Amino acid sequence: MKALIFNSGMGTRMGASEKPKCMADLGGRTIIELQLRQLLMAGISDVVITTGHLADMLKAHISALDLPVRIEYVHNPLYSSTNYIYSMCLAAPLFEPGTNRVLMLHGDIVCEQSVMEEMVKARGSAVAVDRSLPLPLKDFKALIMYSEIHRIGVKVFGKNAVACQPVYRFAAPDFDAFMDKVTEFCDDGDTGVYAENALNTLLPGLGLKPFYLRGRLCQEVDTPEDLDIVKARLVL
Repeated sequence: MKALIFNSGMGTRMGASEKPKCMADLGGRTIIELQLRQLLMAGISDVVITTGHLADMLKAHISALDLPVRIEYVHNPLYSSTNYIYSMCLAAPLFEPGTNRVLMLHGDIVCEQSVMEEMVKARGSAVAVDRSLPLPLKDFKALIMYSEIHRIGVKVFGKNAVACQPVYRFAAPDFDAFMDKVTEFCDDGDTGVYAENALNTLLPGLGLKPFYLRGRLCQEVDTPEDLDIVKARLVL
């Protein structure tokens, strides 16, 4: 199984941009260090990381960690004008069709170890959701019907909508279909949208299941306030 981590964004909502957002300190470890260590504990040592803003600084930081992880980097030179759908498209050559189960997450996600391990062990394809949280106004929600994900997006609301975090587990055929659709979008010039726009064209037929967090920590760090929240909840 491979992991795909997106670190191409500017991280403007965090304020100062003198370092990549995934290098934010959690109280002894950076976000990316925590993610890589959690992946290793879950049995994944093959990781693809996309880069953008301050790519060389990020690579130097990861190299200094000296972890037993095989990392392939994919740089998005258009990181300031594209969304992560374009970074995903650029990473396509590193995923041979039909061979890769993939754990896919954003580089600003902080979660508990149990979440990472259970996602890796889950069967089929799934995305992290939490019914215990109020629906966020500006972040991802997932529409669940008949125990499957029917749509993911910022503007998804209604009685069957739940809070959603961009942590995915894909079976190989599902990831291949998703990547093909992402490539199609990018070929058509749709590089400024979420990759979920491409994913939604495959739902619900893809069979993407909800992975219920049940209140466990799994949160994006978009702002300094978010960072304070996860640091208060995280046990290192």
